[in-house]
Amino acid sequence: MAAENVTAIQCTHCGAPLTLHGGGRIATVTCSYCGSVLDMNDHYKVLTQFRELQPPPVPLKLGMRGTIRGVAWTIIGWIKYASVDEPSETWSEFSLYSEIYGYGWLVYEAGVFLFSRRVRDFPLLRWEAKRHPRTVFYRQGHFVASEGAYVAEIEYVQGELSWVAHAGDQTTCWDYNGAGRRSLSIEKSPQETEVYLNETLLTPRVYSAFSLEPDREHAIHGTEGIDAAEGDTERAPLSTYTRGMLLLAGVLLLALLASLLTPKLIFQEVTSRPFRRMVTVDSDAFLTHIRLKAPSSTVLDTTHLTLYRGDHELYSIDRRAAHTSDVLLQETWKHGDNAVDIFIKLPTGTYRLDLVVFVPSRQQISVTVYERTMRLWLIVPLFLLIAVLAFPGLKRRFLSSDMGKIVGVMAVGTAGIYWLGIGVVVALLVLYFTVVKPVKEGKVSWQEVLNDD
Repeated sequence: MAAENVTAIQCTHCGAPLTLHGGGRIATVTCSYCGSVLDMNDHYKVLTQFRELQPPPVPLKLGMRGTIRGVAWTIIGWIKYASVDEPSETWSEFSLYSEIYGYGWLVYEAGVFLFSRRVRDFPLLRWEAKRHPRTVFYRQGHFVASEGAYVAEIEYVQGELSWVAHAGDQTTCWDYNGAGRRSLSIEKSPQETEVYLNETLLTPRVYSAFSLEPDREHAIHGTEGIDAAEGDTERAPLSTYTRGMLLLAGVLLLALLASLLTPKLIFQEVTSRPFRRMVTVDSDAFLTHIRLKAPSSTVLDTTHLTLYRGDHELYSIDRRAAHTSDVLLQETWKHGDNAVDIFIKLPTGTYRLDLVVFVPSRQQISVTVYERTMRLWLIVPLFLLIAVLAFPGLKRRFLSSDMGKIVGVMAVGTAGIYWLGIGVVVALLVLYFTVVKPVKEGKVSWQEVLNDD
């Protein structure tokens, strides 16, 4: 740890000794004895004074050193703010200095501590163009306004600051709450607009970091701060994005359950002869599933199935092609298959199924019809994808960082294995139809395949 650079001076107004801790950006120092604000760049000239103001009771003092997020900080300045609107609220902001990391702030209000640092990559122009929107997105996080704009006024100053602070100086503020104990503060003064990224700290850790033992007054506030900080993660609002993902995941989950629990068998016949049968569909909530199955691919290739409503042909399929109404579909079953599944959206009503067998056989063919079914192979991948997209927001909301990492690795691993399995299946199918099948049909030899560059 680098040695702290400390300078001792005397107040040019009252002669009291002052200790300076800050770096080169410090512009003023305020005497804690007489309230005089001294100009660091003009021989400590008195710029203004905070007269007859008593410092508020706070657990921290100038010159204290503590470690926050692994960095050693020194408290060099202190500002007390009060909201102008009624009921008035007060809080203290302590200016922090690190010889390596520069400047930061430790905000203290009603026993709760926030670590705050100014950020310069916030899209401030866009935020102003949208006239201070209720929600903002920043650094992959979603932040929601906690309240409308409010005005904060300086009541008390002590120590070193990078600007000249006067009693009564006002700043317009906007606060945005995010997940994971994070928040944003946007502060607009007559000179400039600044954005700060905040993190709520656990009160016991702050006391421990600055080697403090809470007195009776601050012990009460400290308990409130502990509860607020520890519960903040649980109470942090879910972002609109995460809520949307959860809503989609819930809809898909209900669809998955419905597909497993609601299919209803409305027709089944096993025969070796052609037939004409009537089928009644009572629900059009989902799809109608028609399954045609034969003991072998040879038998299946000799069948032709047609679906009618009245005298109008809705759908037909055989080995050569499939038709819906008057539209030719390219997909049908492949040579070697002994079953085919047909999913079709049918309104409620009565339909006619015609089965034609071109080559008579003693082997039996089964025709089964279900209503209220869904295609799981479309839903499951989408459900897993949405679950993975929603996980970061849920992790910040419900899980500690360590547990979140474990669950995240498990979730990503599960999804990765699933998609890897799909990729392997697709690769095997491509290999079969581009290499194995042509070889089996005699269109190409293995030698030609192996010698092909």
